Amino acid sequence: MKDEAKNMSPSLQHSNTPILHHATAPSPRLLLSPLLRDLLDGIRAEPARVALSFMAVTIGMVALVLLLAVLGGLRERARVLVRELGANVFAVRTAATGESGRKQDLEEKHAVILRENLPGCSVSAFQRYELNARDVGQAISIIATDESLSGVRGWTVRQGRFIDRSDVRNAERHAAISVGLAGLKKWKPGDMVSLENTAFKIVGIVDPGTAALESGSSDAGLGVGENVIFVPRTAPFPRQRDSREMSHRVDAIFVQATADEDFHRVLVVAQKLLQAPALGLDGISWVTPESLLQGIRRLQGSVRVAGGSITFLCLVLGGTTLMSLMVANVRDRVVEIGLRRSLGATATDVAKLFVFEACAVTFSAGVVGLVVAGLILLLIREKSSLLVSIGASGLALPLVLSIAMGVIFSYWPARMASRISPSEALRNE
Repeated sequence: MKDEAKNMSPSLQHSNTPILHHATAPSPRLLLSPLLRDLLDGIRAEPARVALSFMAVTIGMVALVLLLAVLGGLRERARVLVRELGANVFAVRTAATGESGRKQDLEEKHAVILRENLPGCSVSAFQRYELNARDVGQAISIIATDESLSGVRGWTVRQGRFIDRSDVRNAERHAAISVGLAGLKKWKPGDMVSLENTAFKIVGIVDPGTAALESGSSDAGLGVGENVIFVPRTAPFPRQRDSREMSHRVDAIFVQATADEDFHRVLVVAQKLLQAPALGLDGISWVTPESLLQGIRRLQGSVRVAGGSITFLCLVLGGTTLMSLMVANVRDRVVEIGLRRSLGATATDVAKLFVFEACAVTFSAGVVGLVVAGLILLLIREKSSLLVSIGASGLALPLVLSIAMGVIFSYWPARMASRISPSEALRNE
């Protein structure tokens, strides 16, 4: 019986279950329960060291989750900006000044040039006014445009319709309103609204997006805002020059290339047309999906470098703290390790014990780090306008990394523990 006890594995040494000689293999429950007891005993033996390692790894995991959430939010913002500009769409905007030092306005005739020379492409222009509508009681945006704007920008018509070609041709007093304005004033298609003492009939409600293009672009004039009324560009208004310049100028021109057209070729042709010396337009800017993403990509690079460096340092600090404390733990448990070896435990059994202890600490720290980071992200969403987003892969990565950290940073302490012999344990005793 003494020989049998000597040859027993450490897991069975701790088990209170009687040994059945006729059993071909122990059940997983018999193996798991002693292992858990060994892990808990090792953690309870040095609670202060375990707590310090746990906190260090948790801080690293929180930093990692926050970094992934910020990068995910920037990617989502980039998608929103491109989506709100429109599919295969670029815009032409009036810049501050031209080479002559004075502001040069785009006009309706420039949109006509693009329509005539870009067959198959949709071209739309708009002009913005800030007017005080009597029925609204506050300043709202009036967008004077054509029938193509909604289709070019990819907006969704919620009710009724957008202004059509007949409205523009006949200068009808029809208007489409945004979802935000409809919710604010409880307006619906068929209602009448007074703009500069001119009555307009609401024919539809359109959703112009989340206004991300207006707030996230370096050229905020591309957005239309939340409270906005769209009217035909030919619609009659009282001639009040102090409130509205009666001219053919436009604030922006949008060009949508078809799926069959080469987007970059269309862009090059449009640039050659409007930059012809005869037009004298040396003060215009071109907004493309690529130009919209340049700022976000620069910000992503800065976040990756700064946030990644901080996160890497936190993780390395947590890992080295765990490793140093495990080395001290191995030295304090030399007698226990020697006793296990004398009772039949192999070097691999001892190494696995320390690796499992480290993985238990790091995995628990990863779970707690996810919870803490989730609470921080909830506060960020409630208290600020910063867009943060994290997917399933972002949630799984910290857990996988926490286990990898446990294996990597426990390798040296586990190897050191596996080399302790029973004779060394007797000398320490």
